[in-house]
Amino acid sequence: MASLRYIVSQFKDELRDGIAWVAFWKEGRSWNGEYFYLNSEERLSVKDKTRLEEICSMDAGAVIVNGYYGSYFREDMSISEMVFGVRCHYENRYDDIPSFMKSHEPGEFEAMLEKAREAAHSVGMPFAGVYDPDEDFDPYVYDGRMSLEDVELMHRLMQEGG
Repeated sequence: MASLRYIVSQFKDELRDGIAWVAFWKEGRSWNGEYFYLNSEERLSVKDKTRLEEICSMDAGAVIVNGYYGSYFREDMSISEMVFGVRCHYENRYDDIPSFMKSHEPGEFEAMLEKAREAAHSVGMPFAGVYDPDEDFDPYVYDGRMSLEDVELMHRLMQEGG
């Protein structure tokens, strides 16, 4: 029987790095874990999708966490803190596998962006797509992140001082 502490310690590097997604589930009293990677389009491979469905069939409460996106595992966290985090996700059904799989289906990300674009436009703001804090943003250079209408709206707001 594997304890949660033992399983989390096996995946501590993946949790700290925030690149892989780590699934945790129980079979009886024993904990299990397995990591998964998304492709460059933020999608799961067919093989990984099938494996996650198998995990859900073993434990409907299984969760999948990532050290960077939403799960807040940090590089300086102790194993005990990570165990607490995984247990919290599991017991509260945060980051369940079905929701994770749905959010990485083709079209889901685009639908979410469209919803955000509509929200920005409803309050008169331009929409710039996905924000990357590591990239410099120059409002005078068209970089393709905004539609031409959003660029025009941004420039109009800049000229009006808003």
